[in-house]
Amino acid sequence: CADTGSYLYQIMGSADQGIQSAAWNMLAGKTYAILARVHPESQRPVPDQNSKVKLQLLDVADTVLAQAQSASTDDWETLRLVYSPTVALNGVKLRLLADSANAEFYADTAHVCEVTNLLRWQDFRCDDRGRILEEATVNIETAAFTQKTTRSYHLTGNGRGLLARVDQH
Repeated sequence: CADTGSYLYQIMGSADQGIQSAAWNMLAGKTYAILARVHPESQRPVPDQNSKVKLQLLDVADTVLAQAQSASTDDWETLRLVYSPTVALNGVKLRLLADSANAEFYADTAHVCEVTNLLRWQDFRCDDRGRILEEATVNIETAAFTQKTTRSYHLTGNGRGLLARVDQH
């Protein structure tokens, strides 16, 4: 699980402050899937329910090539980008930034994967018992969810652990 804290960084700062990767090169005509696990914190140092995290892909001149933003606070979220450069790019970097003053967020793992012949992309989130809590179909061009299903399970009584509800979004 990406949000276990194995590679956890705590970032505290103002708007547009955060953490940046080392530079690498991208090949022309290739498609890259970029994923980062983040946890925007709303309670510290000053409560801010609208605190978000931005994932940015930057070129060597720090021009933003692609960007994704978290949707929630106080929960782990996977930010996704899909990018296909038309020319080779040297010195590309990833950046995770706060988007509000007095922000705090956690960043765990970030992955850049070269993909070939990407036909379908699905995303799953499981609990510690291996039960699927969320599954989603992801648009292979924009990395946005096109269909999402959430499941909840009974926590007590005779139905404890059994499926309680399934919602299509």
